[in-house]
Amino acid sequence: MKNLFLVFTLLIILNPLFGQDKFIIEGEMNYGTYDHTNIKLFQEELNKVTGLPTQITDSYPDFYGYRLLLGVLKEKVANNFYFDYRSTGGKISYADYSGKYGIETLLQAYTLGYEYDYGFIRSKYFSSFLVLRLSGMYNDFSFNEYLTVNEFSENETYFFDSFGASAGAGLKFSFDLKKIIISTSVSYENNISLYLTWKEDSKVQFRNLDNKPVDVNWTGMRVGMSLGIPFVM
Repeated sequence: MKNLFLVFTLLIILNPLFGQDKFIIEGEMNYGTYDHTNIKLFQEELNKVTGLPTQITDSYPDFYGYRLLLGVLKEKVANNFYFDYRSTGGKISYADYSGKYGIETLLQAYTLGYEYDYGFIRSKYFSSFLVLRLSGMYNDFSFNEYLTVNEFSENETYFFDSFGASAGAGLKFSFDLKKIIISTSVSYENNISLYLTWKEDSKVQFRNLDNKPVDVNWTGMRVGMSLGIPFVM
């Protein structure tokens, strides 16, 4: 990750060497693969000790994410800032004639980042970019356990959070239709996040059955489609 920071610094210094500015607002929907090994293992352990024949019906699957990007394109180089949202979750459940029991978790991530695009193929209507990204992340995790037996009902929810950082690289292919820019991208993101802690007391960590702290990991591939609106400056 240190080498990636040096590359970013060099590219930003060289940025004024390129020409006319074009301001771009872009919205993207992407599909991402996620690691989340630790939290998946915790869910598997928990499913074995519920005391009921519960089943895992969701285990932090790959899912859709959304990105809003604001940037300035100057000939071959684009400097962009973006906000990114993604989510996934898990579910353990059991139901019979007398009631139901379940554990549902929701994991959400909110990201603010910087993206550097370098155009290595440029024409009037088509461009190809090398994409480099750095970002900071806030992870929000909720743990909900519920039980319903006949007329009795109980529901408890606990909230945890953590911070993280990501570095990534990829390729972006854009079609400039004058008033709109349609793009598709593929990239890989390497994520590091701190351990989850209880929102009411940051000294209390979310721990597995072996009493080890649990973290989340958004490392994986991203494939995105986006629509941009350009404004000449």
